[in-house]
Amino acid sequence: MQHPVTHLAAACSLALAAGSACAGGADGPSAQDPNPYAVHRAESVAPFFAAARSRRVDMAIIGDSNTRSAGFSGHEDGMARGFAARLECYGTRVEPMGGWGSWGTIIFHSASYPAQYLNQYAPAHITAALGDLPLAGGFPSGYSYLSPGMTVPWTNNSGQYLYASHPMDISGPLRWHFTYYHWPAAAGADLGFVSPTVRDQWPGSAYVLYASASLTTSGPGVPGPREFALNVPSGERGEHGLVFCLTDFPGQRGARGPFISRWTRSENIAKTRGFAYSPLLYQGGRTARDAAISLLDLARQTDMTEWFRQATRLQNGPPMLLVQIIHGGNDANWPTPAVVYERGMGRPAPGGGWPAGEPTNTAAGMRQNFQSIINIMRDDWVGAGHDESNLFFVLGGYHPQPPYWNETAPGAGDGWQWRLVQHDAAQAWREICEANANVAMIDGYKLSTHEEFTLNAWYTDPSYPGGDQAHLSVEGYRAWGGACAEALLRACDCGPSVDFDADGRRTVADIFDFLAAWFSGEARADFDRSGGAPTPSDIFAFLNAWFSGCAGH
Repeated sequence: MQHPVTHLAAACSLALAAGSACAGGADGPSAQDPNPYAVHRAESVAPFFAAARSRRVDMAIIGDSNTRSAGFSGHEDGMARGFAARLECYGTRVEPMGGWGSWGTIIFHSASYPAQYLNQYAPAHITAALGDLPLAGGFPSGYSYLSPGMTVPWTNNSGQYLYASHPMDISGPLRWHFTYYHWPAAAGADLGFVSPTVRDQWPGSAYVLYASASLTTSGPGVPGPREFALNVPSGERGEHGLVFCLTDFPGQRGARGPFISRWTRSENIAKTRGFAYSPLLYQGGRTARDAAISLLDLARQTDMTEWFRQATRLQNGPPMLLVQIIHGGNDANWPTPAVVYERGMGRPAPGGGWPAGEPTNTAAGMRQNFQSIINIMRDDWVGAGHDESNLFFVLGGYHPQPPYWNETAPGAGDGWQWRLVQHDAAQAWREICEANANVAMIDGYKLSTHEEFTLNAWYTDPSYPGGDQAHLSVEGYRAWGGACAEALLRACDCGPSVDFDADGRRTVADIFDFLAAWFSGEARADFDRSGGAPTPSDIFAFLNAWFSGCAGH
């Protein structure tokens, strides 16, 4: 019997004879044919996407100004659309019951519009009792609140708007959820109430009613948070979609305080598998360091426990969440020391601080900031009583930017963001993936090029000089979301990557790099993931995967 290395040598000869046919082409990567080798350690998150095909799971996003852009677009919208084109979608995101500012806009086929008389400031002890994330720091902001005795007319037409285009299929059997606070009744005071309804969305007729209920919000019983749910039978809907409202237009029933609700969402109860996609942090002009600080300094364990509950409570299995972190562009401009949070450190006392790391605009600083986000979220997830193995992360993909964006002088071609994200950040993310379970990354520069973005008008303004290549057009966000989702799912379906030198291609060099790692006994050469030191079976597994390729790459 020949030694496995003899087979490897023969395979190398065959590969060399094949030349560069498997190198991915001379034109570079393209979002039109997403490259699975742009994904590093896809096998770390493959269990999540495998689960999404058989049960309900949830996804969340943390990012900069690209998270929500132009009021109705951004990565939240684009990524959700990308995954919805490839996986089932069972429901809407977790969102404020009346979003403030950009949190009350149309993103991914739904919106939570506030009414001015439902948008007062509530007592702090009540919002705290609801497990309220801060209304600052980039967390979703807004709620619906009525002070005791304040009324809302039945003509009110605000609420959660669900558009007919939503991929959850609004013609199916739906269920509307919100968490509210039940108040004690003051002696002699009128009881609070709301009149929940589901009806046609404007400009459809408000008299077309699909479901209605009555809810008393104060009176006997233990004060505190409670859940409300309203079922909507399946059937034909209006062409504009639905509105979930706290007042009853057809029945001429309004609402009266006290009332407060922080979070709402809806689901298609016939969908037993798939995903929903929610925002957690949206911080324009900010960095991964700022995201870490918001999670560490502003949020409390109780806040995160409640948000995790809201994000996963419609699932039909143990809570499972994947967080997509898309930061990097702004980090290039900030030399501020990174935040260093290690597992189990806990939040500091008021006025306390965090160990300072390397400059944020370096590979080491990027690694520390991203790792701190992962560490605190894992601590909070476990602190909420969940299984750590069911929390996943995807880093990126940050879109490719041209070398002239933020260049030091016209024609220099040394743009800060171009250099940091393509080289330093990508290296930091790979190191995080290697050091952590359940973490994968998408390298945007191995998925597309700035030339492709310019050609397809995917930047907000591709013109040079000037322009804006830091943000994308609506079509750009959608194209990028589709490319990232496709590359990630392709990579997950193919198993461990044969791109051993992490250059985004399947080449002969990967065979030799694998061989060197195998002889050195490196853990990454355990290609069949059997555990322990590399064995001859890893060689055969690698060769089979290398010659097979992945999705034509």
